[in-house]
Amino acid sequence: MSAARRPPSACCPRCSGAPAAWSAASTRTLRSPLSAADAQAIVGTAPAEPDPFGPDSSYQRMLERQATLVGLGVSLNTTSFMHLIDARAQGGYPSPVYEDGRYATTVVDAEGRAREVLRKALRPAFQQRTMPSAINLEMQPAAGVFQTVEIGGARFFKWDLDAWSSWCLAHAAARATLGRWPCWLTRLDPAAEESA
Repeated sequence: MSAARRPPSACCPRCSGAPAAWSAASTRTLRSPLSAADAQAIVGTAPAEPDPFGPDSSYQRMLERQATLVGLGVSLNTTSFMHLIDARAQGGYPSPVYEDGRYATTVVDAEGRAREVLRKALRPAFQQRTMPSAINLEMQPAAGVFQTVEIGGARFFKWDLDAWSSWCLAHAAARATLGRWPCWLTRLDPAAEESA
């Protein structure tokens, strides 16, 4: 493995503790790394249209493979996986997740071909006021579902996406029956939402 392609644990002595500790503490069977075929299947041959978080998205394909989301030196509030949950649960939300209409965007495929596709766009409030870190407080996940460590001021975390997404969908449905936003969207206020 060349120095440019080493995982953080192999090239950064300060980071080596996190992956090792996670492996030792994991109660789940460790899966093999993705094969080239799995990686290609996740990426797909074309962008999901029109919903970037829909059933034909790379996000959905990662869920189907029971992937683990790893955050390396980032906040717990920086995961776009949250929008996959919002796209699924929006029927119970007080307002839509997506803007009306479709927006043209240019995508470049693996062969370097550019083309224009029409995509849905998240409403600004869902991009600006979503707080995925609230899930940790509400869910109180087991170590096999979520782990985090801070090293030298940088946060590292991992989520078992299968357990995470199941909990999030159930939580969103339960909150919807009460006419409330799920915990990660409590900063959405109906008055502010109308002005967004």
